Amino acid sequence: MLQVMSDTESVLKAILSLLCEAASPCDPNQYKTGFWGRAQVVSCAMTLLVSWAFSEPQVQVHLFQYPSLDTLLKRLVLDDPEPALRREACTGFYRLCLGSNADGNTGYHFVVPLLNSLLSFLSVAQNMKPPRPDEEDKEPYGPGCKDYFWLVCRLVDSLDEEALQDTKDQKAALDLEKLARYLAESITTRDYRETRHNTIEDDGLRGLINLMTVVMKHNLSFKCSKEGKELVLHLFDALFALPSPKQRHLPKCKSPSVRSAAYDLLVEMLKGSIENYQVLHEKLLLQHTPDSHNPYPWDYWPHEDGRAECGYVGLTNLGATCYLASCIQHLYMLPQARASILSAKIDENCKHENTLRELQRMFAYLLESERKAYNPRGFCKVYTMDHQLLNTGEQKDMAEFFTNLISKLEEMTP
Repeated sequence: MLQVMSDTESVLKAILSLLCEAASPCDPNQYKTGFWGRAQVVSCAMTLLVSWAFSEPQVQVHLFQYPSLDTLLKRLVLDDPEPALRREACTGFYRLCLGSNADGNTGYHFVVPLLNSLLSFLSVAQNMKPPRPDEEDKEPYGPGCKDYFWLVCRLVDSLDEEALQDTKDQKAALDLEKLARYLAESITTRDYRETRHNTIEDDGLRGLINLMTVVMKHNLSFKCSKEGKELVLHLFDALFALPSPKQRHLPKCKSPSVRSAAYDLLVEMLKGSIENYQVLHEKLLLQHTPDSHNPYPWDYWPHEDGRAECGYVGLTNLGATCYLASCIQHLYMLPQARASILSAKIDENCKHENTLRELQRMFAYLLESERKAYNPRGFCKVYTMDHQLLNTGEQKDMAEFFTNLISKLEEMTP
């Protein structure tokens, strides 16, 4: 066995080929078969690679001369659809760089070369959209960047001045100042991907913010630069900007984990920088001045009048109008019916003109309003049933009302 392992180049090529094959599932719909899945193969291969690298100095030389190393890394830590495999790969590379054996040997010399390879596809990682999870407690199946950013952040956090300066060739150098400017631009120009309701956590944004935080721990000149102050202002808006009818997507950071990461970066940007502290202090004072907003009552709670967490708007019960709310909400939840009613044109020849206008108004509020509920009083004032306006205090049969409403919609159809 030792004689076989002495041929460093051949053995390393075999291990990397095994990893490449494990990261290429024959059937993309096949998640895992039996106990020994692809993740276990990657775990064993990485364990062998780490143990061998700590005892053979030539492994680093041949590893980073492997022609398709960047492609293999990208496939293992980003593109593979199985979360367990990506996690095993990232854990293996973490132990390769920051682990140690019983003799005290470490793989710290792998950190900078591996970081250069990982950062070569940073733009791909930050633009990955996580799939919507089918189950709450289960990580979704599909490519993801969460483990990639975890690995990169750990490696950047482990860097010291000696590692940054001790590079034998210019190609292997790691420029943290350049990386900081790239990350700041990526954060500030990133589009709004988290919605206000039923949002999926923006793993790319959280990864960029976390990576920027560990980069700023190295006390770069970027922190006190003009771009650094602009980043502080952007982070403040990304956390506290209020939505408006013209900008409903605000703020940029909505999910708890992304907001927590943004707070951490904001705190890191203030450490050792009086200028950044003054910028944030002025913003906070301006936000808390008495004339910054209308006075709130003592029992005000902003979520009390907002949409439900599920993202839908309700209809206010005016006494005995639960039958009306049930029918209208059922009709609204049919996409084709909703689109047809909202796009219907009202003219002089339209029968039940006022009813259609109020129904369109109600659907528009249910679609776009940020209120907790819409008051259908206007609809009740124009809708007639049995030649009489609806009495909000009188209960009616839901099936009878729904049949009457559908009949009126048919009569409105040209």
